[in-house]
Amino acid sequence: MRRVPRILGSVFLALMALGAVAAHAVDGVLEIGQTCAVSTGCGPGDLPGFPVSITRSGSYRLVADLELPTLDTTAILVSANHVTIDLNGFSIRPREDCTPDCGAPGLGTGILAPQIENLAVRNGTLFGLGQDGLRTGDYAQIADVRIFGVGGTGIVTGSHSEIRNTTVASTGVYGIQAEHDVAILDSLVRAAATDGVVAAGTPLISRTRIQNNGGMGVRIDGAGGSVLDNVLAGNGNLAIQAHDAVFANNMLSQNGFGLFFFAGQASVIRSNAFSQSPAVDVASTRNALLVDNAIHGSVNASYDDGTNGNVLGASGGSSLIGGEAIAPSVCDGTLGCP
Repeated sequence: MRRVPRILGSVFLALMALGAVAAHAVDGVLEIGQTCAVSTGCGPGDLPGFPVSITRSGSYRLVADLELPTLDTTAILVSANHVTIDLNGFSIRPREDCTPDCGAPGLGTGILAPQIENLAVRNGTLFGLGQDGLRTGDYAQIADVRIFGVGGTGIVTGSHSEIRNTTVASTGVYGIQAEHDVAILDSLVRAAATDGVVAAGTPLISRTRIQNNGGMGVRIDGAGGSVLDNVLAGNGNLAIQAHDAVFANNMLSQNGFGLFFFAGQASVIRSNAFSQSPAVDVASTRNALLVDNAIHGSVNASYDDGTNGNVLGASGGSSLIGGEAIAPSVCDGTLGCP
C-alpha cells in the first residue's frame, strides 16, 4: 500500500514535466532565450552554448536578447529548410554595447543559414556583429528587421528572396548582397563601406532609400532588373550600374556619378530626376532609351540610343551628347537637343 503514493507521485511529476513542456511551446513555437542558449540548449539537437542550432523545420521565437561573448561568435545556426524565426522585438548583439562605434571585424554572424531555403526572419534587431547580420539561401523572406554596425555585409541572401521594411546601415562591406530575382522593397540601405546593394540579374528594387554608401548605390551584376521609385543620394560612386534594365521614377542627388548602363541593350531610363551631383553622367553603350528625365549634368548617349523629352538644367553645365532625338528635348531653354 505504501508504494501507491510513490507511484502516484511519479506520475504527478511526469505530468508536471509534460505540462511544463506544453507551456513552453503552447502555440507550437519553440522559444529561444539567453538562458537556454548558454545553459541547457534551446531545442532538439541543440547543445548548451552558442550558436543555437536549429535542426528541424518549424517556427521559433526569441523571448530575450541574445548577448554574444565575442565578435567571433555566431548566434543562431540553421541547418533545416522551412524555418521561421520571429525576433519578437528583441536583438542579437554583443554582450557589451558597442554603440555608436560598432563594426569591428570578426567571424560571428547573427543568423547563419547558408544554402538553406525558405528561411523567414522578422521583427527585430541585429547589431555589432563581427561578420554578417544575416546569411541565407534561396527563397528567404526578411521583414521588419534592423541591421547595423556589422563588420561584414548586412544581408547576404540567395535567389528569389524578398527583403521588406528593413534597415541596413553602417556595414563593413556591402549593405545587401543578393543572387538572382530578389525583391528589395520599402527599405533603407545606408553607410555601407562599399556598395549599398549588389544583386545578380533581374532584381526588383522599389521604394527604397539608398544613401551615403562608400561605393555604388546599386550594382546589378547581370542582365535585367527594375529599379523604381527610389531615392539614391550621397553615394560615393555611381548611383547605379546595370544593363538591360528599367530605371524609372527615381530621385538621384549628390552621388559621385549618375548612371552607367553598360551593354545597355533595351534599357529604359524614364522620368528620373538628377540633381546636385559633381558629375551627373547618364551613359550607356547602345540601345538605351532616355525618356522624360530632368537632368542637371552631362548625358553621354550612344549613337543608337534614343533621347526623348528630357529637360536639362539651365546652369550652363548641362549637356546631352550623342543619341537620336526621337522627340524634342529641352536644353537650357532651347528645343532640339542634341
